[in-house]
Amino acid sequence: ILRYAYSILQNHTERLSMHQECMLGTHKERKDFHLVSAWNVSEIM
Repeated sequence: ILRYAYSILQNHTERLSMHQECMLGTHKERKDFHLVSAWNVSEIM
């Protein structure tokens, strides 16, 4: 159950960063941010 809720949170975060990409117009920055957040997630797990 916890893992399911966490996946929803992660999905929301991805959508939020995609929205920021549209605002900033910097696709590379969003991709780097996604890589860093994915790395942080693996560290936490």
